[in-house]
Amino acid sequence: LIIAIFFIVIVCLYEPRGKKLASSKSWFSKKNLLYLSSSTSSRNDDETVVEKKKKHGHVTLILSADPGDLIGGFGEGSVLYAASEYLGPDPRSKDFLCVSANRISIDKNHVLLVTTGIGATRAALCLDSILSIYGSGIKELIFMGTAGGSPAIGGLIDSQNCNRARPAEPWRITRFGDICVSSFMTNYDCQKCFWSAEPVFVKKKEQSQSSAADLEAAAANLDSACVAAPCSLHDRWDLFGQFACSFFQSPILVQEIIDAANNIYEDDDDENQQKAKLFSQIKIPDAIHDLETKFWQASTGLSPEWQTAAKQRQSDRKPRIHEFLRCAEATSSTYWNGAPYDELARGYIAELINEAISDLNLSIPFTDFPRTRSDVACFSAMEGTGWMSVLRLSELYLKYPNLPAANVRSVSDFTQSPLMYDPPTQLWFENPDWLDEQERTNATIIGYRFAIESASAVILSFFRARKLKKNVQNYPSASADTTFHIDKNVDDDDDSKSHMKKKNKEERHHHHHHHENSPDDDDTTD
Repeated sequence: LIIAIFFIVIVCLYEPRGKKLASSKSWFSKKNLLYLSSSTSSRNDDETVVEKKKKHGHVTLILSADPGDLIGGFGEGSVLYAASEYLGPDPRSKDFLCVSANRISIDKNHVLLVTTGIGATRAALCLDSILSIYGSGIKELIFMGTAGGSPAIGGLIDSQNCNRARPAEPWRITRFGDICVSSFMTNYDCQKCFWSAEPVFVKKKEQSQSSAADLEAAAANLDSACVAAPCSLHDRWDLFGQFACSFFQSPILVQEIIDAANNIYEDDDDENQQKAKLFSQIKIPDAIHDLETKFWQASTGLSPEWQTAAKQRQSDRKPRIHEFLRCAEATSSTYWNGAPYDELARGYIAELINEAISDLNLSIPFTDFPRTRSDVACFSAMEGTGWMSVLRLSELYLKYPNLPAANVRSVSDFTQSPLMYDPPTQLWFENPDWLDEQERTNATIIGYRFAIESASAVILSFFRARKLKKNVQNYPSASADTTFHIDKNVDDDDDSKSHMKKKNKEERHHHHHHHENSPDDDDTTD
């Protein structure tokens, strides 16, 4: 009798909490609440592993990093909060290693909107804690945020001929608010960098015919913004570890987001449309337009053709979405700025895209492959490889199902300052004084705010398209005739669903020598 009374008391104490968690109008189904149970908190439990292999739930997880620290209270999730129906804080947010986690509804779609905190480590820890609780209750993941962007696809300088800039083409020019949607990302910090003067001087001093003039010229060339930063050995897993440098997975969710944003979906009866704009409705404000104009006018080293091309691109007052095989995030904890760093990052991104195309069996109807640093734009940010590494490791060790994921980044500033050119020495320089201190502060605020608005508009367009079901015919699938084809066998293979770079030492050893012999070769994506 005493034992029976004891168990009745225990049940009474715990039942109200369980009912409360499961009673929020089926926002999470019972299956989605699997990981709210303390009995399944152990990730190595066999039953939990079996459940994680089931189909995904119906909740979209949206992550963003900044809670509003950068410009004072306007966080990267602010627009989505305003445009959604707020359903309350997540009941288990106290167990998340995240800044905040709230349940919202966007166009009848259930969303868990989470602020991770800034940086790859914060993003990784936050996502890991969410997956440990909800597991397969999450059906897809979208990371939304801002980035520093290359001012042009392929950069501004022709790094194969430092006497000139690249050909001026309006389609290459990047604008504030431009979007990169991708499921590919690489860690910019996985590299070996050395003091730039050392190898040149050592080489020169070893040559008996070297003169003082030769040494002076060599030193001067190191200051040119045309030369890529002297770094190599990128993505060497034996140096930086497995699952640390570059990641990619199927771009099906990416393509769905791009298709939605590039179309117009309006619903006059939806009051949410009054709260925020869709991507087709976004226009670049005058303050951003004037800032960009000043950037190009300060780029005195570029030809008049570049000024003309910039004006043509600016004549359309709308940001655009870059094709996902022309951009990707280069994740770094270093806040770098400068043409040599952008040159280096674009080389890493080109290498990443080429390997993704090969390993995912994407059939691309373009001729300019393999990509080089002349063909892509860098989106520099701080979280991508952090949260993506959690997805890959969770699949490998915890047997999570492959989770569709997309990274949505919007340009809030450029990765370099305007360029100047000195014909006598044939050297390129950057003009760091094109903005005074107050102008720079204002540029940060307006660029960051507009980038958030633009990225949010892409997300809202995505949910609007799903609600109205007008772009179903554009959804890519294994059998769809789209701009790429995903091999069905690859999608069904657990070992091929997502790529985790693992190459044998012989192949990496070959890359090692190639890097050290030609770190500045423009057309080698290594």
